[in-house]
Amino acid sequence: MTSFRLYLYVEERESSHKNNLIDALKILKSDFEVVQGLSLEWSIEYLTKAEAIWEKNQYTGQLIRHQDMNKLALGVKKLSGEKYHSIVLFLRDENWVPKQWGGINVGSFFQGMSFQLCRWYNTSQFLWEVLTEEVTHCLDEQIYRETGKKVEDYLMIQGDADDVIVHGEGIGWVRKKYRPYYEKIAPLLLQTFQKRNERWEKELKMKVSLLKTIKGLYERIIFLKREIEKRKHPIV
Repeated sequence: MTSFRLYLYVEERESSHKNNLIDALKILKSDFEVVQGLSLEWSIEYLTKAEAIWEKNQYTGQLIRHQDMNKLALGVKKLSGEKYHSIVLFLRDENWVPKQWGGINVGSFFQGMSFQLCRWYNTSQFLWEVLTEEVTHCLDEQIYRETGKKVEDYLMIQGDADDVIVHGEGIGWVRKKYRPYYEKIAPLLLQTFQKRNERWEKELKMKVSLLKTIKGLYERIIFLKREIEKRKHPIV
């Protein structure tokens, strides 16, 4: 089984609202699992308030500063290495500036992970809607970064996949109904996510090996200390 892993930073919510997020993620998981051999996993970290400042941006009007997103990504990277593919930051409505958008796929990678900004909604349906669109936006970027392949070439479509498919502007594509898209690019998704997963597994093996080495050194030190004590105080 190959996993697509999300790390979510979420400004603190009430318990009932947290349940809505879990429900939305479960729906998203079922969407991705139309691809045989693919699963969606996630971790959630709740923040009292995200340390994120909005600034003017020529493409989206407003965007969180890159240094703030990089700081959040660095926290994930230091803790989990190559484990996660993308980061999602959910902000409360009062801290969400571009009111015309429900979410933004940043289109850049921070510490090797793509980044989505999402406005918080108090229903699982709306949370799923913003999640599914912004996360789907990052797929062509993930694929190109890991494989060098363009989704547009693979599907032989004219125009940008974000417009044609994700926004549903192309004939036969429906916005927020992405299961057919996932199925069509299934080989690319599996190849893409597996590459990062292999790097993460390699990291884990190196860490385990290092821990075994440290454990061995510690046991050797204890043994030598005991031998020294024996020589200082020989048993008569």
